[in-house]
Amino acid sequence: MKNNEFSILIHWIGRNLTPTQQVNREITSYGLKEIPEKELGIYISNDEYKIAMTSMGYEEFLSETPGNPYYKFKFATNKQKIMHDEIFENTTDKELLFEVELKKEYHAMQLNQP
Repeated sequence: MKNNEFSILIHWIGRNLTPTQQVNREITSYGLKEIPEKELGIYISNDEYKIAMTSMGYEEFLSETPGNPYYKFKFATNKQKIMHDEIFENTTDKELLFEVELKKEYHAMQLNQP
């Protein structure tokens, strides 16, 4: 996965998923990763998806299938997606943008480790 694709995945997660208090046991990381793959037209490995979820603050919870965790989330509503887009597109906060760049670099290094 290229750096810009990882950034796009991070944005997709932020826009389409909302953290909750309850573990969503209806879909694992493997099933979840297939949604942005289809919507974005890029290949995403299960490990890349798990790194992206972790970087967005989502904790992994064991599922019946080893290596395919559950997360505490629900799918965002259209209203939440619009709010996310407005915040993301109108931000001029240099610290926020710098933090996003740092996360991208860190996770790019993680993906390139043997």
